[in-house]
Amino acid sequence: MTTGVHQSRDGETLRQRLIAVERDRQQAQHMVEDCLHFERLLTTLSRIFVNAPVEEIDQAIQQSLQQLVDYLDVDRTSFLEFSTDQRQFQITHTYGVPGLPDVPETSMESARFPWSMKYLAHGDVVQIVDMDDLPRDAEVDKQQFQ
Repeated sequence: MTTGVHQSRDGETLRQRLIAVERDRQQAQHMVEDCLHFERLLTTLSRIFVNAPVEEIDQAIQQSLQQLVDYLDVDRTSFLEFSTDQRQFQITHTYGVPGLPDVPETSMESARFPWSMKYLAHGDVVQIVDMDDLPRDAEVDKQQFQ
């Protein structure tokens, strides 16, 4: 007598397998949509810079930073320019969501941010999601950011 429930060799029912396949399909579709969204962002940013006259490059950078903030769902993005010896830096461009305090555009000593500079000096991105999640060796940076 058959029960109407088909099981694979490992005991998984057909219904369970179909649910798993549909979940995997939805995840794959989400990944494809994310890739397309990112490609559209790159196309938009490329178009902005290709079409921007030299005298409007700063405005184009600012517009691009805003789009990056929106895409990455972060509060702020900034570009830094380091002195030749990397002892100082200046924030050349920044965009933050409305309500964030302004960032000074003056030169700053790199030594004030030892943890961040350890990464930035090697060309790495520093992303701080939550100040409370920073490691212990970032305490000096944390005090400067607050």
